[in-house]
Amino acid sequence: MTSKDAIEGGKNRLKRITDVQYEPGKLFMPIEGYEKMKLGSLEEAIEFLAAIVPDLRRKAYIAKQRCQEPKDGLTPDESASIFLTTQSIQVLESEQFLGKTGIRTLFNIQCSNAKIIKNHSYYAAEDEALLLPATQLEVTGKLDSGNGLHIITMKETQPVFPLLEPPYLLSETKKKSKATPGDSKKGGSKFEEMTMPDVDIRHVINNMKGSDRWNFKDKQVTAEDVKLIANELKTDKNCRELDLSKNGLTSAAVHYLSGMLKENTTLEKLYLGKNQIGDDRVRALCGVLKVHGNNTLEVLSLECNRITDRSVPGIIELLNQPNLILNALFIHSNRLSEESKQTLTVLAKTRNIWIRLDE
Repeated sequence: MTSKDAIEGGKNRLKRITDVQYEPGKLFMPIEGYEKMKLGSLEEAIEFLAAIVPDLRRKAYIAKQRCQEPKDGLTPDESASIFLTTQSIQVLESEQFLGKTGIRTLFNIQCSNAKIIKNHSYYAAEDEALLLPATQLEVTGKLDSGNGLHIITMKETQPVFPLLEPPYLLSETKKKSKATPGDSKKGGSKFEEMTMPDVDIRHVINNMKGSDRWNFKDKQVTAEDVKLIANELKTDKNCRELDLSKNGLTSAAVHYLSGMLKENTTLEKLYLGKNQIGDDRVRALCGVLKVHGNNTLEVLSLECNRITDRSVPGIIELLNQPNLILNALFIHSNRLSEESKQTLTVLAKTRNIWIRLDE
């Protein structure tokens, strides 16, 4: 390879980072289908690249040999693929990446789903992290640090619907707890003292079948966990109470619950407090309950969910339904104005519904 070729190669690698201006700026269709493909070995994955990437097979072999005892529960192939990929990111060390002079931009990203890869990276001393494709970010601030360096702060946000089907069910990777389940209380689950990261969610659901109370409060359930729970409850005839409070549920999780409420005919109590799900999903949930969920639901808990006056019209429409049997609504610790609280208080009293609005 000539020096000219090396320079051109460096420019092409740099384009992977600096071609943002050519992005269309529009939302793409969800990434799906790949998750159904069989997971192959590292050797199989690089085969079609071997003809265009110099010395790739040898580098893959070395990476595989170095990653025979990977950490974090990864397989040697998975760990080696990270090692091999990070081995080639030489542009990050160059002046072309950030440098010390000239106009430069650094992104400071606050994320909740990034994965630290230092245990598998070629640069083990760096705290590198990976974000999945289709991750959505919101700009929260900007700072001129002087000398041409601009810092933009961003945070990860959750889309209304999943834009990337996970490569596997997250719950399938969770280890079963070694703890011995204690005796369950009447109507409760014998897994109440466990957290979801310790237990396979399918195993938990299977043990809850037949119980009238499904308690997942503060169990760190994911959107995929909620999807499995919701799918089961679409046809379950025993569960009367579902507690998903204090889990930080995403919009996708609430979407799955809304789908469940369209078909479930036995649920009487639904606890969704302390999840910060916001106005959009609360309004969508009220819309579903207004049309489909009036026959059985008696108690609805929505406290501590960042609900503002934007949700009030939807709540009013729900409470005004003539065939509504809801008799208790918890909506305290939100961001409602005093006027909205007064309106809801009067309406609830008229409909003989107990409502909690104060802290």
